Amino acid sequence: MNQILLRESVSTVSVIMITGVVGLQSRLASDRDWTLGLVERDYNFIAEQCSYFGGRVIKATDGGVIATFKTATDAVQCALDSQKTLTRAAASMQPKDILNHAIGIHYGELVVSGTEISGSGVVIANRLQLGANWGTIHISEAIYEQVKNVLEQPISYVGERYLLRVYQLLPKGFSSAIPQLHPQSYVDLENTEIPNELINSDPEAARHIFDQVIEKLNQHSNINEIKQIILFICLQKWEVELPKLQKINLKGLVQELIELTGTISELNALVQDALSGLDTHYLGVGTVILSTIDCLYPDYQPLPQNIYEEVAQSLTDPNKDILRIKKLVFHVCRYDLPDQYISSFSGAIQAIQQLYPNLETLRNRLKLAIANKPEYNEVVDMVVDELSAIYPTRSVAGATFIESIPAISNTADHGVSDSIPLVDSNHGFANDNKVNQKSIDQKIANLDLFDLRLEIIKYLSPLRAKILIFSTLNNVAESTNESISAIRTFELDDLLRDLFYAYKNPKDLEVELNNTAKQFKDVDEYEQAATVIMNAVRSIYNQIGIAS
Repeated sequence: MNQILLRESVSTVSVIMITGVVGLQSRLASDRDWTLGLVERDYNFIAEQCSYFGGRVIKATDGGVIATFKTATDAVQCALDSQKTLTRAAASMQPKDILNHAIGIHYGELVVSGTEISGSGVVIANRLQLGANWGTIHISEAIYEQVKNVLEQPISYVGERYLLRVYQLLPKGFSSAIPQLHPQSYVDLENTEIPNELINSDPEAARHIFDQVIEKLNQHSNINEIKQIILFICLQKWEVELPKLQKINLKGLVQELIELTGTISELNALVQDALSGLDTHYLGVGTVILSTIDCLYPDYQPLPQNIYEEVAQSLTDPNKDILRIKKLVFHVCRYDLPDQYISSFSGAIQAIQQLYPNLETLRNRLKLAIANKPEYNEVVDMVVDELSAIYPTRSVAGATFIESIPAISNTADHGVSDSIPLVDSNHGFANDNKVNQKSIDQKIANLDLFDLRLEIIKYLSPLRAKILIFSTLNNVAESTNESISAIRTFELDDLLRDLFYAYKNPKDLEVELNNTAKQFKDVDEYEQAATVIMNAVRSIYNQIGIAS
């Protein structure tokens, strides 16, 4: 790392930002060379961020930077954007590739002479940084007074230290309890303690209303006809092949059906349209669909009084691997909320929801927790599937199926790519020069994308997926009323196939999806959509012979 040197001694009062790596010495002791490579990686990113927000890096420290800014607002915005990107990137990394950063900001005395940095302001900023947890930003009262009226970001008072009042900021969309991930936390899952009163508990299984509906439909004697009708409504495709019908995930299909309809009357109209021209046998099937699914609409079924207890009971169904489920859930709580003692399973579930803002972030955290425990893979999928009931974008009770489409921001995006390069990047297009393009195109043409489509709509609004994919393929973000109406006419299967034709390298696709997502005003939602799509398509790249 190249330090930025000043030839002349300068003494001034400045906005000073200092970043550092939490637990750096222990990481250096365990693998010095690898850790130094990660420090270099993150230094380059943070230095670029400082420059973007008008800051100046005046020195590279062992694990971070000392930088000055013209205004407190610039420094805080830089810190927030940096922590947001670093934390999101960490959610998809292996433990050995994660560095945990903390940031301190103060307005005070700065003395620079060559490589020597001193001054009371530097000392205080450094102490603030040392007192912050991973993902957080600690600011002094001097900074707080300058930014409190111009930032929409919540600022919390955390107490008096170093004879100063100290405040904490967090990136938008993250909990006030940012998990402190350490490599050691991924090898002790089996030894996670479960409260004694919960070890042998065997509550009566009680499924969420949505699961009850799916189970009732799956057990119906005309289940294949039910799938045919719902499939036709959602995809305008009449499937007659029994093997394909049997493979359909009814849960994802019903979720999409509800997303297409905001009221019971709209559902009734679509079902009646689908039944027109069919024989009388299907009329009875349509009645079954209407009478079973109507309870999922918000004006029909009130919000459960205690949805966390319902989810807890469903997860402790005797047919599930209860012990491993509890170990996984309490394991995450123990490490991510070390100061809270959680005695009930439903309380642990509620804590996890508060800690992780969306399902994709939660899934990534759980995957990290089982990095060395492949026997827990199915448990993670089961836990995420059940916890979908408590997240607004998936919750039937919350009735947030139809998402509003955000307008595109007219201002420049202040973010940078969430894709932080790792020290050893070995992924991508395998044997690029040896791949037979014609053979690949033929494989893409023959792909059955039905399961892929259903995997995506389990976590993402089909319309949002279409908008992002269409915009990526056409190099423009589309979200006007006219463009949305046009995009609705495209089938998601066709758009997905076009993605594979256009991007033979999954790395290129990931970059383009993320770049397109940043063009929308609601950037967080579209970045989440990009992550969902990439996680889903990786298996298809492997299927057609391209390493993902």
